[in-house]
Amino acid sequence: MPTPFSHLQITQRLMHDPLVPDAIRDFSQHYRADFLLGGVIADQRPDGGKRADTHFYEYTQPMPDNPWREMFRQNPSLITPKSPEHKAFLTSYVAHLSADEYWSRHMLKPYFADSDWGDDIRGRFFLLHLLLITMDERDEQLLPDTISQELQRSIPDKWLPFMTDSKICEWRDFIAQQLAEEDSQTLVIFGGRINTSPEKVRELLDDNDYMQSKLWANVSHETLAEIEAQLYSFAREQMLIYWDEYF
Repeated sequence: MPTPFSHLQITQRLMHDPLVPDAIRDFSQHYRADFLLGGVIADQRPDGGKRADTHFYEYTQPMPDNPWREMFRQNPSLITPKSPEHKAFLTSYVAHLSADEYWSRHMLKPYFADSDWGDDIRGRFFLLHLLLITMDERDEQLLPDTISQELQRSIPDKWLPFMTDSKICEWRDFIAQQLAEEDSQTLVIFGGRINTSPEKVRELLDDNDYMQSKLWANVSHETLAEIEAQLYSFAREQMLIYWDEYF
């Protein structure tokens, strides 16, 4: 559920995390471009596809297993990567799915879908998007200046049976261009999802009284920080489990 920039920040942290074994950390840094791309590609959509085609669960249905395990179950050809680059790409894909799994279970469901604050679920859904934009803008500022060029060095070669290389590259370039030109499309994209102009979204985000009374009074900064910390730990844990079980 976090945005591509937030996922890039998670991926960036994993590459330098002292709690990640040296061999995996060195590997991710050596194949940095592919590791970065794998960390964001799940948010692309195959032609005519939907979110569940890349995340392997539906919001409206129980999550029977870790989505990354479901990805390999549905696509057994991914069990054996084609190359080290492919392996790096899949490793961070696992981390992405794990981060989204934790967010769905521990933020989205209890604080937005199943809660009763605000006017109704549509109002909470609106404020969820303001929360995600806030995280997105924060995390974009934390990314290194070189990440755009690094991301574009990754060249997929039939890495996903459910997405063409051209679609992977399309998403890679879309993210990289925003980072290179400092022209984030977050307000446009998320504003479109909540039928609100980018200008109005910006106005609401900058209205501290509105954000405090509508969002932060119900989902505090402390709650967000705690869930994000646990989310990151879970993503790292699942990534390491993937390596232990498959390699």
